[in-house]
Order: sequence, then structure tokens, then C-alpha cells
Amino acid sequence: MGLPVSKKELDRLGDRLRDAAVPSEEDLRLWGVVRPHFLAAMEEVRRVLHDGLGLRPTVREKNRETLVDKLRREPDMRLSRVQDIVGARVVRDMDLAGQDVLVARIVSSFPDHRVRDRRQQPSAGYRAVHIVPRLDGIPVEIQVRTHWQDRWAQAMEHLGDCWGRAIRYGGDPVEPTRMERVGDGPSRTRRDWVDLLLALHRDVILVEESGLAGGPRTAPGTPSPAELARLLAEFSTFSPMGPAT
Repeated sequence: MGLPVSKKELDRLGDRLRDAAVPSEEDLRLWGVVRPHFLAAMEEVRRVLHDGLGLRPTVREKNRETLVDKLRREPDMRLSRVQDIVGARVVRDMDLAGQDVLVARIVSSFPDHRVRDRRQQPSAGYRAVHIVPRLDGIPVEIQVRTHWQDRWAQAMEHLGDCWGRAIRYGGDPVEPTRMERVGDGPSRTRRDWVDLLLALHRDVILVEESGLAGGPRTAPGTPSPAELARLLAEFSTFSPMGPAT
């Protein structure tokens, strides 16, 4: 299952893909040789999670354009160090303690792994636990999310698809002053909507830490869990006035 190229060869490929306006035929061919090995590692992780642990993961692969975008966004990044070329996601209805238990179960199935707890260090509001096992040296990122963490992440991912992926990394949306309507509320600028969603991630934390599934507000002036779920659903499903560019 290990890669058919050396680490240096992989990094040189990544550098060429990052620097080229249009990838060469030779580099496309080489990526076509490398890619199936990442997919095989991803499938093995999916099999362990599903068959070994009884979980129902979804799997995903970064397409070449998204991968090149990541290399350009992080110019010091080498292709051999990218942890999420392929990955799996496990989402369950659980509290934070249950998430810890599930993470412990998963890591016990992968002797060579590392864990990054993004609940302690959120990235532009994003929270989850990431486990990165290596299979014959190939990393596969496993995202472990509660339903609340997933609702928030799906909302931000949808905004990124509509208004530009930069907002997922703390940047501005395309046309930040353009007015949009999300749900039945008043129109706001895209920047204001992004700021509102970033603020809602703190309400998600309050709900998770309180263990509430419904009922009273978590704190004065904050939405109840039911209201929070509705707001996040509106972010995840709205139709934008204009496409991202």
C-alpha cells in the first residue's frame, strides 16, 4: 500500500503543481500513479471503522484543484506533509465525554497515529477531533464530530461553497459588502453573516458543555438549542444571490 515514489519525489511533484499555471502531462500522469495508493489507504480506514468498530463513516478525497489551492495558501507546506488528501468522517449524537470515548476506541485500532483536538484549538470556529493514522506511511485524516459540531461545520462549508473558501480559514467572503438574506431575517452583508456564524460557534460550545438537548436558554441573550439548530440549518440550505468566484 505504500507510495510508489519517495518523499522527495512527492514533494517535488507538489512544488510543480503549486507553481504551474497548468500542470504538465507528466505531472498529471505521476499524480495518477500516486492517487490510487491514497484511495486504497482511505478504503482500509473505512473498512476498519465500519467492520471493526461498527461505525458508519463517510469518506472523501481532496480533488487536485483543492489540494493545489491548499499548497498555494500555505507556501511552506510540502505535499508529503499534507494530512488530509484523503479522509473519513464519523458523526454521532453524543456529548463531549462520549466523543472522548469514541476517539479512544478509534485510536486503539491504529497503532501509528496522531490526534489533534480542535475543540481546544478551534480553526476559524471549526471544532472536532482529528485522528490521523498512517497506513504504510500514508496519512488518512479521520474527523470525529458531534452532531452540533457537524451542524456548524456544514453551515460554514456551505457558505464557503457559495461565497469563497477563504472564509473557512478566517478570510473575507467574495464581495463582502454585498447584501444577502439568510432565512426569514433581514438582509445583511456577507461579512456580517459570516461574523454571525462565527459567533454562533460559541453558542454551540455552551450547548455542548451544558449537555442540553432542548429547553431553556444556555445563557441570557443566547439562542436555545432548538433555535440554534434552526439557525444553523438556515445557513446550510440557503440559496445565495450570486456565485462564489
